[in-house]
Amino acid sequence: MRHAIAIHPISECRYHITLPQADWPRLQAVANKMREQQSCLDAIAMADGLWLSLAAPICGAALKSQIELALSAVHNAVANQTEKLHVIPVHYDGDDLDFIAAETGLTAQQIVSQHQGAVFTVDSLGFLPGFVYLTGLPDVLSLPRRANPRVKVEKGSVAIAQNRCCIYPTSSPGGWHIIGHSSVSLFDPHQSPPNRLNVGDTIRFEAYDD
Repeated sequence: MRHAIAIHPISECRYHITLPQADWPRLQAVANKMREQQSCLDAIAMADGLWLSLAAPICGAALKSQIELALSAVHNAVANQTEKLHVIPVHYDGDDLDFIAAETGLTAQQIVSQHQGAVFTVDSLGFLPGFVYLTGLPDVLSLPRRANPRVKVEKGSVAIAQNRCCIYPTSSPGGWHIIGHSSVSLFDPHQSPPNRLNVGDTIRFEAYDD
C-alpha cells in the first residue's frame, strides 16, 4: 500500500512529515513505531502527519522508506482496533444554560434535549491530560467561546463552544460554556491506558438527577 508522504525539513535533523491519508489512530501508531528506532529522538503525531526529531541527518528517500515500513507495520493492528460507545451521565445544572438560552432562543429543556440527542465523536486529545475534543454538536448550539474565560472550571464540567463539546478532566481555567457536570473520571495516571476516552470513540450524554 502506497501513501502520500511529503517530507518537509525544518532543520538538519528535524522534519515535518505530512500524511494526509492517514487517520489519527494510525498517525499515533506510526509515531510510536518511529520512536522505537534508535535514530529517532522523538516522534509526535500531528493533525496532518508527524513531527520527527532524529539523532543524525538522513536523506529523504531513506526517511520515506522508514515511514512506509512503519505505516505497513501498524496497518493491520490499527484496522483491528474497535471504537467504543460511551454513555456519559450528566447533571444539566451548568452556569451558562441561561446565557445559551438567550443566545439561541431555546429553552433550557430544549438545550438539554439537543445535547442528549446528539452522538459525539472524540476528534482529538489535548490541552490537559484526558481532555477530549468532541465533534457532533448540533448547529443550533454552536456559540463562540466566552468573551471572559473563567479562572477555574470544575473537574467534570461538560461544556460547549463553537462546534464542539468537552468534559474537563481536572479543574482548570477555561472559556467554554458550561451546561452541566459529570462524575465520570476521564484520566487516571495509575491505569493503563490512563485515558478513559480515545480518538474515534463515540459519546452519548444522558441526563441524571441527584
